Amino acid sequence: MKTTLLALLLAGLAWSQPAAAQRGARCVPYAAVYPWVYVAGRHQPCADTVDRPFVPSRWGAFFGLAVLASPRTGFGGAEVAGSYRVAPRLQASLAGTVALPTRIGSSLGVADVGKPMLGLYSLTGRAHAFLLDNARFRAGLLGGLGAGVATLADRSQQVAERGQQGCGCEPATHAKTVATSVGLVGLAGAAATYKLRPDLWLTAHAYYQQWAGATRFGRQADLSPWVLSVGLTMPDAWRAGR
Repeated sequence: MKTTLLALLLAGLAWSQPAAAQRGARCVPYAAVYPWVYVAGRHQPCADTVDRPFVPSRWGAFFGLAVLASPRTGFGGAEVAGSYRVAPRLQASLAGTVALPTRIGSSLGVADVGKPMLGLYSLTGRAHAFLLDNARFRAGLLGGLGAGVATLADRSQQVAERGQQGCGCEPATHAKTVATSVGLVGLAGAAATYKLRPDLWLTAHAYYQQWAGATRFGRQADLSPWVLSVGLTMPDAWRAGR
């Protein structure tokens, strides 16, 4: 009885393979039809498997780590950007940069600050003009305008994290922000890309970001850093008619 059932099962599987091929709806694994061939190591991949190549659009994205240098200190941070290719040699993007609050040696004119820390943040609209864009490299000029935020905190004044007051435990704390400046920023510099593979590029941005307008502490130069960011780009490509 068991031998009869096994023979019927194998016959049914053998019949289903050509039927499925005629319909073209699915691909039955070769091992399901001829299991002894699979075990012997002579199986082949399904003929209906198709590798779809990566096709970039005009949209792109960037994420990278950044180092910033101002007259007061050096910062570590990050930079993210979303972009759109508006012409064969022109890209527009919206980018955000964060310089983590870092200890500085001056209170920048603010009284009663024992251990000052400076943080810089910006959100800018940018234009990137390509001077070179081939199969392996991309390079061009970068310019932009946007808003900047600078914070001055004091590590000698610690405040409890929100929601932890009165919890009966040792609360987590952070340095108290004693002053905040908001103003316009402009930037100019360059960018370069090495195209590692069709769906993964390595990009570097280098530019100077100038603070414009009044500040609540320090000078404009104190809030105007040089920026170098290096990270990965989601590729974009110009396509006429799209």
